[in-house]
Amino acid sequence: MACDAAEIGAGLALGGILGTIGFLADHGVVAFSTIYGEHWILVALTVSLALVGVVLWGTLIGSLLPFLLRRLGFDPATSSAPFVATLVDVTGLVIYFSVGIVLLRERCSDGARVKASRSMKDGARGFRVF
Repeated sequence: MACDAAEIGAGLALGGILGTIGFLADHGVVAFSTIYGEHWILVALTVSLALVGVVLWGTLIGSLLPFLLRRLGFDPATSSAPFVATLVDVTGLVIYFSVGIVLLRERCSDGARVKASRSMKDGARGFRVF
């Protein structure tokens, strides 16, 4: 457990540093552009919290995957850097979009709902905003 606590501490420290840099970078974009609109703080928080989550997840997976593979009877050397990087990249997208859904869902939708609908005229599938 001491190893896990050290890995969690390292992941949180590195994630906190990168999250702060991400937040400040988003804040810098707001100074020169209106691309994020009035919800710029939520976008910046989404980026920074997702960075913390992804770095923490990557730290834990990179350190614990060899132990898990050995316990399952596989060679721990198979948990190579490309495998871990790919696994963390894919799950990192899930983390990023999950944080975005939680923080931005109600505030940025402005009540608009996108519904798939069939056009009666040509039978083509389209999207309408109600």
